[in-house]
Amino acid sequence: MNIYILVPGVYHKYNASDLNKQQASLKAKLVTVGNLSSHHQGAPGGIIGVHGSRIHMCSAYYVNQFAVHIKGGSVTKANNLAKEFGFINHGQIGTINEHYLFEHHDVRKRSTDPSLHHHSLLSEHPEVHWVEQQYVHRRTKRDLTFNDPEYKNQWYLHEGGKRGTAGTVGYDMNVKRAWEMGYTGKGVIVTILDDGIERDHPDLIKNYDPYASYDVNNKDSDPMPRYDPTNENRHGTRCAGEVSA
Repeated sequence: MNIYILVPGVYHKYNASDLNKQQASLKAKLVTVGNLSSHHQGAPGGIIGVHGSRIHMCSAYYVNQFAVHIKGGSVTKANNLAKEFGFINHGQIGTINEHYLFEHHDVRKRSTDPSLHHHSLLSEHPEVHWVEQQYVHRRTKRDLTFNDPEYKNQWYLHEGGKRGTAGTVGYDMNVKRAWEMGYTGKGVIVTILDDGIERDHPDLIKNYDPYASYDVNNKDSDPMPRYDPTNENRHGTRCAGEVSA
């Protein structure tokens, strides 16, 4: 048994095994229609998939890029397929084998409607297993969460003296507000004039810059603190921890 999924300009055929995998979603997404265009006259049943698994109907903006799954898809095969239909292959999508990102300059970079013609060119090719036109994901603000169990006690970062925390009201860095506004400090290098810094501290090691560091007392490039009973040479670690946060 074959089921034909139709949308204006393109249809897809599912065999019995495909149907078993998608039966629940297909039943909810299929509606019958009375009239089909001449392009669909060979397809039985008059069934249309309003929101099929391959064409994502959404309210966002579609872009001119398509994610394509090519059966046994080597880079050479992907390049040849892209060239055949005037696409540009931007290469494999991350670490997902046989999945490539295609782009077509004849498709609008931003559109409220999907490009069914270009989708059809790819989806009807025998070597294409799956294709989906990409669309702009809407970004929504989410509250910040932290995996540091001691974060609530770090009053000097936020809410100093508030809600029962230590410190004095108003004397904190208010970093949470800055993070919520999108400021992360990426690309900024800060040099701190202080006592020793534990450059291998797990909270600092990824942000430590040896080229911006120097031990003025010992006149060398290693600012590691002296470990003695007084612990007088470790204040720089605390300051660096606040800044690198």
